[in-house]
Amino acid sequence: MAIDRKISLIGLAAIVVLILGGILHIVALASPYWHTTSALLFNGKMLRVGNSGLWVECIATTGVTTCGSPVIADEAWMGAVRAMAILGMLTGSGALVTLGLYTFLRLETWSRILKLSAIGACIGAGVLILIGAIIYGASARDGKYSPGGFNTGSSSRMVYTLSWSFGLSITGAILCFVSGILTGFATKPKL
Repeated sequence: MAIDRKISLIGLAAIVVLILGGILHIVALASPYWHTTSALLFNGKMLRVGNSGLWVECIATTGVTTCGSPVIADEAWMGAVRAMAILGMLTGSGALVTLGLYTFLRLETWSRILKLSAIGACIGAGVLILIGAIIYGASARDGKYSPGGFNTGSSSRMVYTLSWSFGLSITGAILCFVSGILTGFATKPKL
């Protein structure tokens, strides 16, 4: 199979990186592992209480795990995190469309506008996702997110640990930035 030399290979690499970043962010958006909550008991042992994401909270009590809507679903900071994550995903989708048009469309007239739009959308998606992650990290680690249904009186303190979904979201944001940088170096072969 021959590669069409009229396609920007760096643009193609930027598309692949952007798709990978989008997939990671969507998995992070849907999974309930943005942070885990543990209770430090008075005897010094750590008891894992549960885990939570943007849409679902799971609490483990007496060996039974129940999942439901987070107790802080109506908090303003959680709404901001959700909004930034969704806007980042939508902006990344727009970047993917624009980058695809730049890479595969054989028009010279719109080439510069499509390239600048793709760069701006990639960077914008990364910024929005990072803003949401920063808000979540600051709020969950600040103790604003105590799990519902757990008696905090039996523990000396609650410990909040950011988990793998949080990391996936940040990795997706970084890949959006990388895609924007790659797009900046992409050149369109002459027709």
